[in-house]
Amino acid sequence: MKTSLVITIALFTIFTISEISCKTCMGFKEKCLDDSDCCSESCYMAGHVNDRFCINPVNSTAAVKVEHGLCSYNASFHKESSDHMFKLIGMNAAHAMLPKGSEIKLTNAANNKTIDVTINNYLQPNNETLLQLSKEAARELGVKDGETIPCSVYLYEKETNYSAVKKFIGFSASFFVIAFLIFNYM
Repeated sequence: MKTSLVITIALFTIFTISEISCKTCMGFKEKCLDDSDCCSESCYMAGHVNDRFCINPVNSTAAVKVEHGLCSYNASFHKESSDHMFKLIGMNAAHAMLPKGSEIKLTNAANNKTIDVTINNYLQPNNETLLQLSKEAARELGVKDGETIPCSVYLYEKETNYSAVKKFIGFSASFFVIAFLIFNYM
């Protein structure tokens, strides 16, 4: 009787602990379908919809977080997309490699004005600038139509995702509960 009760309680404990799942994630440069497939939660589409891979390795302590280059504003660059995205998420820009939704601190090196910008689009490969600014971002930085300025980009780090740690703690706790119940009731 005690053994079946212990087994029942143990199985109930295992299956009711939250955030335990068998879903695995893809590592750096592995193929993915969307951000949730990647351990880094960054799935990048390289040119074609079927050509996606995970970027930003999970342990990227040596990753570059500041870039220096040229930023430009061109009023005709994706005007409809830029205006629409501004209404949804605020100041924005296009970047060659940063995933959409990345938040950056952008500094105009010519006048030291700094703004927070959200990446909402990708630059074309033939574009020689670091960022293509939206109308609103250009206005805040003092950039005129057709002008190119020296700039620096600082990438804000995302908050650490502790779901793997929570899963490990949940699994370990359930294991110790089971072991405790088995040793006490046998």
